[in-house]
Amino acid sequence: MRRVVVLFGLLILFGEIFSISLVYAQSPYVSRYSDLRGMEDKDQNTHLFYTLYEAYKNPKYPDDNSIVTIFNYDISKNIVTPFLYAGYSCDAYPFYCTGRSIQDFEFWNNDPSKYIFCGTSSGMDPSPLLERYDRPLLARGLGGVMNVEISKQNDSLLFYSTNSYLFKSTDGGDNWSITSNNFRLLSLSPFNDSLIFGLSNRGYLLRSSDGGKTTDIADSVHNDGYSSYYNLLNFFFDKDSSHIYWTVRNCLYVSPCSGKPGSFVKVFTGKANLKESVDTKRSGRIYLADGSDILFSEDFGCSFKPFGSLDKDIIGIYAKPGKDIVYAATRNGIFEVTPSSSVKTLKILYAPEGLTSYYPLAIGNKWIYSFKDSTANQPAFNSTMIREVSGDTTMQNGKKYFVIRETGPYPAKTYTMFYERIDSIEAKIFRYISDKSGEYLVDDLFADMGDTVLSYRFNYSGPLKTVLKNDDMIKYWDASYARKHFESDSLVSWKYDLLQGIGVSHIENIKVSGSAIYTLEGCSVGGTTYGNIHYVGVDEKISRADKFELFQNYPNPFNPATVIKYNIPAACFVSLKVYDPLGKEVASLVDEEQSQGMHEVTFPKTGSEVSLSSGIYFYTIKAAGQSQTHKMLYLK
Repeated sequence: MRRVVVLFGLLILFGEIFSISLVYAQSPYVSRYSDLRGMEDKDQNTHLFYTLYEAYKNPKYPDDNSIVTIFNYDISKNIVTPFLYAGYSCDAYPFYCTGRSIQDFEFWNNDPSKYIFCGTSSGMDPSPLLERYDRPLLARGLGGVMNVEISKQNDSLLFYSTNSYLFKSTDGGDNWSITSNNFRLLSLSPFNDSLIFGLSNRGYLLRSSDGGKTTDIADSVHNDGYSSYYNLLNFFFDKDSSHIYWTVRNCLYVSPCSGKPGSFVKVFTGKANLKESVDTKRSGRIYLADGSDILFSEDFGCSFKPFGSLDKDIIGIYAKPGKDIVYAATRNGIFEVTPSSSVKTLKILYAPEGLTSYYPLAIGNKWIYSFKDSTANQPAFNSTMIREVSGDTTMQNGKKYFVIRETGPYPAKTYTMFYERIDSIEAKIFRYISDKSGEYLVDDLFADMGDTVLSYRFNYSGPLKTVLKNDDMIKYWDASYARKHFESDSLVSWKYDLLQGIGVSHIENIKVSGSAIYTLEGCSVGGTTYGNIHYVGVDEKISRADKFELFQNYPNPFNPATVIKYNIPAACFVSLKVYDPLGKEVASLVDEEQSQGMHEVTFPKTGSEVSLSSGIYFYTIKAAGQSQTHKMLYLK
């Protein structure tokens, strides 16, 4: 049976009595699923074992307190029950932490009520933890127990390992003897309890055909000397008893001959650390989770086909034997996936309190940014942008949005209106885009570090793949704030920071011809002032409502689209057209009667078939008997 690390690092539980009755005054500020594994019981009912990690701020200690619960989800009965607990609690004085971690668990005869689990008990010194369903066991060795195995041929034969030592019991776990002092247990063959695999102290893959007494190096290359136990954990046996699958980070290796030395060959390279599951009833059938995608193979990993996908990176999968069903977990959901990307939501973990404060939307909140545009071969342009929540309104989809007014920065203090709302359940930010007739995702605050968010924050013509690069603490205004740092991976890249309790603190647009940077100078959030709310920038000119004016497009240069803004002093007929350098009309953007005030249009329009070549274009507006022209640069 697959072994998994169900916690991150060394998590520990409160007290030696194994009590989880501690009650916190506050809600967890981190809440996420951290693992998933599965099992079929004797009646072929699926049980999913998923891990919920919750972190609480500890006012007496710099580290968090945590509670970790492993649940048993009986799919056939739709019943979820707590299975095991872990976590830790620390005191400021003396500096002392107590608790335990759980590294692995196994079952006798696929019976959910008869299990053994292992990990680390922690107090003044870490000690090994090993317990059966009916009694604690005396584990030997230093540090924690990293893995445990039960023989499928003899249920009295057990193995476990610490960091270096392999132990063996022939009486169900009451007595243990050392089998090896250089063997970290990976997996026991379900077909032959003399065939066992592990890792050496140097990270080499070891193979023993006599229960660990003697070992051979099965592979010393494919791990590249990388000895981390947690990333070398996926080790599975095919139904044919000969093929073995081994994932190392983002690579899958397969041995066709029971793992004999030199037989592991790389057959697949993914884009992320792989999660693996095999179909124990169909030989050659293997499933991989690669980021948010699920793939499957019917030929022992020689080729893979798409099976399904989710909207976030997958942290664990389990394939139901003999069925085209895969259960997959992300950090905030558990799903049943069937072919053709059919996804059924089984459980959703709602965002913990505090996440939405990274993007505080409330009427009256105001942010002031300094702005600098450094475009090649042009003088630096310095200005100010003010962002303010001026009200709320209900849009055509029936949902209520906050009205965001952004004043500036190009080229003077013109303004732009946005309509945004926050889904407090899933901690997602949506923006209503009228010319696309709907709302689109701006931010996913529930994203985990490394997750990709398809965001429309900076590009309306299509989403940008935006990755949460850092989730950390930084100094700002001589205070510490939790920060989420996002970066896009497009040619014209964007970087921006969200500070908890503050909002957007920094935006950096890296263009082919230079950069544009917004820096938060001060804000008023929830009636509290931070930084310099009276910051005054270089450009304080305000566009007057009675002035006819065409503004420079932004961004410029642009690819794939840019925004053109203009102000008309009274209701009138407006014509706005784009021309190439030879004076040939490229596009007619506006040709209608419009009301007084500020307007904007995107070029090329969404869905248009305009084909552009790199170079200079001109856009001309005619309104109220006046005309103005500006030039813009398109770069492929």
